[in-house]
Amino acid sequence: FAFLTKDRAEVLEYEAYCKANRAIQQLVLNSLGQIGVQSVFLASSGAAYRASDVTASEAMRIYGSLKLEDELNFSKWAEQSGQQLITARIFNVSGPYVNKISAYAMASFIADVLGGQPIVVKATRPVYRSYTSAEQLMSLAIAAMLSTEQQNLSFDTGGKKLEMRGNR
Repeated sequence: FAFLTKDRAEVLEYEAYCKANRAIQQLVLNSLGQIGVQSVFLASSGAAYRASDVTASEAMRIYGSLKLEDELNFSKWAEQSGQQLITARIFNVSGPYVNKISAYAMASFIADVLGGQPIVVKATRPVYRSYTSAEQLMSLAIAAMLSTEQQNLSFDTGGKKLEMRGNR
């Protein structure tokens, strides 16, 4: 969960952004054997699907490319070590521990309500999101990690698609 997200790709220079994320990745990979890890939950991103998407912003493509690279390197670790890897491509998470409230629509809506303010929707076009609760995501990941079968599991988070702009 330490990976620098798309918002950081928008403000950092390309080389600095890539270097920082690769350093985080390498630190984790180098530590796994030293601490006797038997199973890893890798929080990837739906942005991995946008790595080659010419309609995506440059920041999204960079972030997505690095998330794909992350998935590949952790998969290599799992194969070489014979340990378990659970990878989730996470699209949107809701729940009490969401950070960066101003950057995420659902968190911003909740903050508006809790602050007694009207919900402000700034989208000028339809914006679709589907949400998974952090509790459900982690319950599935932990259950898979505790499984007695040796497995490598990859899945996308889901949820019902919602249009965030709403009717005007």
